[in-house]
Amino acid sequence: MDLGFRKNEVQHMVTRVPKLLTTNKKKLTGIFDYVHNTMGIPHSLIVRFPQVLNARLLRIRERHLFLKHLGRDQFDLAEPNYVSLDQLVSLPDHLFCATIALASLEDFDVFQKTL
Repeated sequence: MDLGFRKNEVQHMVTRVPKLLTTNKKKLTGIFDYVHNTMGIPHSLIVRFPQVLNARLLRIRERHLFLKHLGRDQFDLAEPNYVSLDQLVSLPDHLFCATIALASLEDFDVFQKTL
């Protein structure tokens, strides 16, 4: 796993999420590409929340696009309404909707059908 990370950053991420060592490289590259290039998440934030690289791309994409649709796709720690990458990928749908998206689960379900 390289993807532009420094050696000590890779060590930190693998220590926090050992499963990254056995993750399919194509899957890992696809997730990294979406998170870094599409969502605009810097390496430093991915290092801080490496579990995002262990999530399903579909889940990340659906939730990111839903937040973007709502105008709530804020991943900069210094900005108001900041969304943690950890919460983005780890919360069950009902909690994600209630606490992060501030929308109903029904709204999320309808949105997913448009993708």
